[in-house]
Amino acid sequence: MINHSIIGIVSLGVMGSSLAASLRSSGHSVIWASQGRSQKTIDRARHVGAVDVGTIKELSDRSDVIMSVGYGNSGPETAERLIHAGFDKLLVDFNSLWGESSENSFYETVAQGKYEYVDGAIHGYPLKESFAKDGLTRLMLLHGEQAEFIGSLFTDDIWTLVYCKNKAKEENRIMSQNS
Repeated sequence: MINHSIIGIVSLGVMGSSLAASLRSSGHSVIWASQGRSQKTIDRARHVGAVDVGTIKELSDRSDVIMSVGYGNSGPETAERLIHAGFDKLLVDFNSLWGESSENSFYETVAQGKYEYVDGAIHGYPLKESFAKDGLTRLMLLHGEQAEFIGSLFTDDIWTLVYCKNKAKEENRIMSQNS
């Protein structure tokens, strides 16, 4: 059995909320930072039972793992904010970027952090509003030394885990181009 972990989520949009609901149903605590977020996001966080710690600094200090999910510039921005906050644990980034050039730029930013890094990608649909299992297939692609540990955090059968030999964002981009 996996020990209880405190997982920080950056960006509780529909996919971030799906991650949070899945982690909570797997027995973990989920925290997030509401500073600068919309009322819609605050309401979504309450709905999935994520505890608000206020700031990215508090999120950095209190999380065992931070997971970031979103689009485009939110990935590099989050990586930089965590560097400035002194985060030194494990970052998992599920952000979709804009192709190979932006991915390489992002990886350069991540390499400047003191944290360990797992490259991730999510392929599929968010959980419905009820966050109940719905039988749809969702892929979670993971790459990095701690990829299997991250996969072990999800025990609720919502995700099909794929451990990638290459970077997960690259694998996801190729998968998306071929579908």
